[in-house]
Amino acid sequence: MAKIYGDVASLIVMDKISGQQREMPCKGGEDCNIDLGGYSSETQMNGNGTGHSKLSAKPWSIEGLSVEMEDGVLEFLQGTVNSMGYCIFTLSFVNGDVYKGTGKIEGDLKANTNSGYISLNAKGAGSLEKLA
Repeated sequence: MAKIYGDVASLIVMDKISGQQREMPCKGGEDCNIDLGGYSSETQMNGNGTGHSKLSAKPWSIEGLSVEMEDGVLEFLQGTVNSMGYCIFTLSFVNGDVYKGTGKIEGDLKANTNSGYISLNAKGAGSLEKLA
């Protein structure tokens, strides 16, 4: 049977320094790109026509995720950006898949007061771990 894909249902962010966490519903019907991290592979060629593979470490990443702007969410998320510590991110998908990783929100938080959503990107060292 084919796998079912769909929306990111929710995002939980826990600030490792303060221990505070928030669960936020995510905007449906939107594209969100995730990269599990680990390594990227590149084939490099030698002058005699032979070659070899090169592995380079890369971070895990979440791009283009929009979360609902409930009371205090923008302030909480900006607080994690301002913090010197890392956060634990847990993504739950509508098909039951759950991924977890440690990292930081990157770039600017974009709060859209018309739609009521906050757009964010996050990255971290290592890989996103599949929990379910």
